Amino acid sequence: MNTSFLQKFVLLFLLFVRFSAGSSAAEPTTVTDRNGAWRISLPAEWGVRELDQATLVSSPDERANVLVYAEALQPGSLDQWFDAMLPTLKENLPSMSLLDRQSLPIAGFQGLLVRTENVNQGVSMHTDIVLVKGTQHQVMLTCSCPKTDFRFEEPNFGRILASLQLLKTAQVLKSNTKPPTVRWERYVSKHLTFTIEKPVGWVVTEEWWENPALLRFTITAPGGLYQVSCTVGQTGERDASKVVREVTAQLAKELPNLQPAPAARMKQVGEKTIYLLEGAYTGSGSQRRQF
Repeated sequence: MNTSFLQKFVLLFLLFVRFSAGSSAAEPTTVTDRNGAWRISLPAEWGVRELDQATLVSSPDERANVLVYAEALQPGSLDQWFDAMLPTLKENLPSMSLLDRQSLPIAGFQGLLVRTENVNQGVSMHTDIVLVKGTQHQVMLTCSCPKTDFRFEEPNFGRILASLQLLKTAQVLKSNTKPPTVRWERYVSKHLTFTIEKPVGWVVTEEWWENPALLRFTITAPGGLYQVSCTVGQTGERDASKVVREVTAQLAKELPNLQPAPAARMKQVGEKTIYLLEGAYTGSGSQRRQF
């Protein structure tokens, strides 16, 4: 689950960003990963934004975007990496179609290029997903722009990919390094049922059911490594212990390898009782995740 969720939300965040066109002949700018995993060159007028687990570079009016994500090298081939995220991509981007899938040399290693198209907010988009594994890290670049702009932006995307370097020794962040400043924004529910403050760049998804009325929304970091989910509605059941068992059973269906804590923790707040459910599960790539 970790790999597919990671790629899904990195891609979704990229597609939710507004788009731009045009190529540049200006002197390129060099951008180095803050953790020392990679380095790229991009057109001088392009902007750079550091996200929680990734770096976003964008053309001046943000019609063209490249998102770069790096993590420690994981077992498995490039095809397995992409195949693990494909079902979730198709589930969340029903309009997505695969145009091409090919191996090609990238940064001195064998890489994988997957070309796709989809419709995002009524705009036909072209998105290239590039995966490459180095000696210490694996890197994903997602290049996206409106389909009508791709013939203009392809040279820029190509130059950025050609400039990619995977650095052999990643710098170790010092303990006194200040964490990046978090910028916040207000999100208004599509159903006009709530507003919430969230970090800029985090993606909100909503689900709504009727009979009984039930709303679920999930807020996910760009890298997919952090996620907050909230469900609000009526259960029709006043037995709190039974509700806890039903919630745990539903989680077990969604996460077949779930290992819940032996019992939920409780805290009384006035007339309300708060139940804390804890556990762990193994996602794709045999990575342990906690909730």
